[in-house]
Amino acid sequence: MSSRLMNHVKALQEEINVLKQRTHPMSTKGHLGIEWTIATLEDRVKEINQQIEDSKRMAYSEFDDEPLDAHDG
Repeated sequence: MSSRLMNHVKALQEEINVLKQRTHPMSTKGHLGIEWTIATLEDRVKEINQQIEDSKRMAYSEFDDEPLDAHDG
């Protein structure tokens, strides 16, 4: 699942970069719409990155339940 989410983040970041290139500071036509879209996509990237981090934490926490005295030596 993590690699699928990372690919999704990469695709979103590529779209964000394309949209940023289409914004023109002197132009007002559609500018706010593009800025809103960029902000929305950036929020989505943050959300997915949080899911990835949570997934990693859950995977590593499985090892935390093992008793320390379970190993020989």
